[in-house]
Amino acid sequence: MRFFLFFAVLIIIFSLESSHAQEEGREKVPLQLLIDNRSAGTVSTLISLTEPDSILVNKEELFAVLDDKLDEKVMESLQNVSAGYGWIDLSLLREAGIEAVYKSEDLAVSLAIPLDLRQVERVSIQRQSIPDSSKIIQPAPFSAYLNLRTQLDILMQEPQFLFPYNLSADSAFNLYGWVLEAGLIHGFDGFPDTFFINPSVIRVVKDFPKIESRLYTGDLSYGLRGFQSYQKLQGIGITRLWDISQKPLYSSTGETELVIYNPSRVEVYLNDQKIRTLHLSPGRYSVQDFMIKSGVNKVKLVIIDSFGNTEEKEYSVPFDSHLVPRGESAFSYALGIPQYKLDIPRFTGFHSYGFTDYLTAGINAQITLDQQMVGLNAVLATPLGTLGGDIAFSQIGEVGFDFAARLQYRYQNLTNRWIPIFSLLWTYMGERFGALGNISPSNLYSHEVRGTVSFQLPLKTNFTISPFYRKGGEPKKDIFGFSLAGGKPFSKDTSLRFSFDFDFPAGEPLQWRGRVSLSLSLSSIRTYTSVSHDIQTGRTGISASSRSETQRRGLNVSAGVQGWPAEDLWDNTCYASFDYPGYRVNAGVADTITVTENGERGVSNRLTVRAATALVFAEKYLGISSPVGDSFAIIVPTGKLKEWTLGVNPIAGSYLAVSDFLRSPILSGLQSYSYENIAVESPDLPVEYDIGSSFYTLYPSYRSGTVIEVGIETTVYIQGRLISEKGEPIDLKTGEVVSLQEGGPSSIFFTDREGNFYLYGLNPGDYRLYLNIDPDVNYTFTIEEGTEGLIDLGEITLPLQKW
Repeated sequence: MRFFLFFAVLIIIFSLESSHAQEEGREKVPLQLLIDNRSAGTVSTLISLTEPDSILVNKEELFAVLDDKLDEKVMESLQNVSAGYGWIDLSLLREAGIEAVYKSEDLAVSLAIPLDLRQVERVSIQRQSIPDSSKIIQPAPFSAYLNLRTQLDILMQEPQFLFPYNLSADSAFNLYGWVLEAGLIHGFDGFPDTFFINPSVIRVVKDFPKIESRLYTGDLSYGLRGFQSYQKLQGIGITRLWDISQKPLYSSTGETELVIYNPSRVEVYLNDQKIRTLHLSPGRYSVQDFMIKSGVNKVKLVIIDSFGNTEEKEYSVPFDSHLVPRGESAFSYALGIPQYKLDIPRFTGFHSYGFTDYLTAGINAQITLDQQMVGLNAVLATPLGTLGGDIAFSQIGEVGFDFAARLQYRYQNLTNRWIPIFSLLWTYMGERFGALGNISPSNLYSHEVRGTVSFQLPLKTNFTISPFYRKGGEPKKDIFGFSLAGGKPFSKDTSLRFSFDFDFPAGEPLQWRGRVSLSLSLSSIRTYTSVSHDIQTGRTGISASSRSETQRRGLNVSAGVQGWPAEDLWDNTCYASFDYPGYRVNAGVADTITVTENGERGVSNRLTVRAATALVFAEKYLGISSPVGDSFAIIVPTGKLKEWTLGVNPIAGSYLAVSDFLRSPILSGLQSYSYENIAVESPDLPVEYDIGSSFYTLYPSYRSGTVIEVGIETTVYIQGRLISEKGEPIDLKTGEVVSLQEGGPSSIFFTDREGNFYLYGLNPGDYRLYLNIDPDVNYTFTIEEGTEGLIDLGEITLPLQKW
């Protein structure tokens, strides 16, 4: 009954609408919509029978198309003037500045939107593009990993031989994005009754990408601002993480808005380095999201239009790492008790807000029942440098009230290397001021002023001077000092550096330290050598290291001597280390010999053996891999591919992961919330097999596991010889083999001088073979189901008239 009532209401409404349209002498007609001479679909219109040029357009349909093309203010104006009506007259569009006409010959409504009325299109320079979501392999609903690390030391120090060891385990269990992290450390110091077992971490983490936030409960991880201090807490906390969101977060880089009147090529330069070329159609654009650095950056846009006209735009872009994008917030809040202690809860948190692209300010606090600290902080970036300020007030039980303040200034021109880098920091800290956990403060220095000036000198020499002054209270005295540092590269592989520190305590002799180091890097063989000399003590250190060309299954070696030569052979340390990063296990061995003289001469030798591996699980697959840092992927060979070697992500003649007797290769170094491109290949796979898709895109979530199932399709390769009716080879011709199935593929082949041809990758089915010189002359053949490997078609006679 309800259905018939609903249907009757629809008929009445339609009749009323039709009657209303007829009363005004209009007919409802769907017309093509053209925007800037490009089709934008169709829209419903009401055309006057007496005035053909009088057109009403369905407002809802039209505004849905214009929503991402018109400036927001223009759209709002059109919505206001047409409020209460379901149709909009083209004259209203013309009054708004849009050229709107009805083209009767094309049965189309044509709109031309002036550039100044168009919506500004944001163009991201360095933001990672978002692939098609349908092609992204998502993490498994449930995954887990367990990292196991062990280290055994053999310590030989007369008259004792000790065998300390430790075993650590850290794990993560991910169920639909809820992550349980847990870890333990067990060890033995080598002496009686020194066995220990301690939890390293236990917490639950949940990410909320839509609001770019992460929720913690258990062992907390939280951010700091101003004079806040870190204390290990257990409780609950939330923090803002922009990296976990897939939506672009545009950080403005100055007045980069530009108008393109003709199709143009835009070359983008950052600090005089070309970083990207854009091809833009006419419109309004805002080029944003540069990978800028702290300091004063220079952005240059070189616009070359289709007529060869060139225009340059330059912008000065100040930036600081503590800036928050305009209109966005950065925050971290945590409430908990000291780790593994039953104590009074304490709160720590901050909230910063980007008021403009270059001004960020916020508030921070750390509060317990007997200690409170509240602070304010702000950062302002200008073309003349970056200013920052912090002030905080603390109240501690019987200690009382006090405050601290800090002002800092920094200037760095990232374009002109001859302009010095300058920074200045002033800090005041009251004697009774204390941050979280410091309930008995005794700040010995009330004022500190520190500056730094870095110069770039000729011959690629750099020099830095850093003076400082500390005003002390009793019993500390005032201290003035400065440090000098510099260096010079002699080639791309060799450089010399030096550093000196000078302290002038009031009423005391000068204190100084000096150090010179020479480094040699042979990048071609991945070897690094360094020699350092302490001028004050006369001691020298020599170290060398060499890394394998491959990230896996290569040997990394390092060795060195510290404290040599001294007046005798005592007080020296020699060490050597060998590390092997494998596909499933990381292993290493190191030996350190120390010769000391502390009243008695002695020699100690510490031999260290270490190993690390991981157990991983995702969906229904279990595997062994090298330790997992964040997220992992299991590449599972299926079907006949299990019989062949599978390599993942080729690099420097090797792979990051390879199948072996444990079968599935595993990538253990994936980064969460980053698009990871995976390349899979089987180098020794016979030609009659096809691995199918060999490239995959992953988007791991926090501490997650992803499964990629890779199989092979059995394919056939054919060979044959084409001859004419006279038995002569049809040589050096091109042809095609076309599947007779609807929508089937076609493959191109070539004949050699003897008329032979070869073709790979065919599947069972019916095919037609022909040459391009005469497609009407052809040959058909069938590949039966279950056929594998080579099919020899033998000699095929094609009755060609000529070739």
